[in-house]
Amino acid sequence: QHDPRYVIIDHVSSQPAVVCPVAEMVALCRRRGVAEVAVDGAHALGQVPINVDAIGADYFFSNLHKWAFAAPTATILHSLRGLRHVVPSWGAGDFAAECRWTGTRDYAAMRAVPAALA
Repeated sequence: QHDPRYVIIDHVSSQPAVVCPVAEMVALCRRRGVAEVAVDGAHALGQVPINVDAIGADYFFSNLHKWAFAAPTATILHSLRGLRHVVPSWGAGDFAAECRWTGTRDYAAMRAVPAALA
């Protein structure tokens, strides 16, 4: 018996480019007792309509450089759960603040997101 606790699902696979029925796959994982489900939307963003609430995964993440033409470090993360780093360091306790700090003073990637999505 194999009982996975965590599953990652591609929204659109890389090769071949197949749009997966992620909402149905997440529902199947729930029925099978999977504790957490994440959807990798790297190839989906900008290619197919995305409704993270309808998908129902614990996490949905994507980069923005492929189809939104943002800088390579610009990403999105949607979570139904509270988030925290496994090993907190700077800014510990505020996940959003921790993720905004890039370790450099170059905030161009984050500042370009609104224009890239417009």
